[in-house]
This record gives sequence, structure tokens and C-alpha cells, in this order.
Amino acid sequence: MTKGLTVREFTAINNQVVEIDTSEEACQRFGFSPDQKVVDVYGRPCTVVGVAPLSPIPGEEDPPCIEPSSDMLWVSLDINGGKVCSIPDPENNLRAR
Repeated sequence: MTKGLTVREFTAINNQVVEIDTSEEACQRFGFSPDQKVVDVYGRPCTVVGVAPLSPIPGEEDPPCIEPSSDMLWVSLDINGGKVCSIPDPENNLRAR
């Protein structure tokens, strides 16, 4: 992550607390802005939250294609009460609404 972070805590869909950099600079690295309204690949409305490393899920193996320390774009799905999730390959898996 970058110096001068704007970090906030969020609860992920797996109920882990995740510290996410909500700065414009962090989100722009992925081509999005914080609080931008988007739709995921399944057509679900989401809001861009920010950037943080992928958090390991207790008791589960990390996906082999993603390094656990890799920065990921995180969104809040409008249907899940403000809980957040990371989006692999946001360029192809999110679009503006």
C-alpha cells in the first residue's frame, strides 16, 4: 500500500475485519474511485470501497492464482448490509453503473 493511507476498518463477507485504504490514489491504480457505483460480473450492484491485500480465510487454502499479499480492489455489495469482498481482476469483473 501507499504512504499517506486513508485506512478504515470494514467487515468482510467472511466476518473478518479488513483494513482498507479508501484513498482516491489507491483506487485509481485499478481504474476506479472510492464510492463509485459499479456492477459486478453477476450484475449485482456494488460500491467501490478501496484497496487492501487479500485476507486469508481461516481454515481455507489461498487460491493458487492469487498471492495473499497482493493488493486487491474491495467493494461493498449493496445486498449484503455493507460487508465487503475483494474483486479479482476488477478491469474485467466490474463495470460502472
